[in-house]
Amino acid sequence: MLAEADGEIAGAALAFGSRDLGWVLDLGVRRPWRGRGLGHALLLGAFGGLYRRGFTRVGLEVDAANETGATRLYERAGMRLTRQYDWYERAV
Repeated sequence: MLAEADGEIAGAALAFGSRDLGWVLDLGVRRPWRGRGLGHALLLGAFGGLYRRGFTRVGLEVDAANETGATRLYERAGMRLTRQYDWYERAV
């Protein structure tokens, strides 16, 4: 799903279904169009497309430390946290 404004891509959502669960693989909105509800609209559009294909549950993965407010967006869209992972790294 693409959103265009002024002849440019303003945002996009990539969703797919696997077994009994729909997934939003990517959701992005370019900076000039952030904060205007476009991410929410793209997310709801992805939900609708998945629903029309028979998926009644949708998941996604997000970096909870993401400074764009992604987790708040997902919660406003009715999603809830079901799993959380901590990632550790060390240079060797």
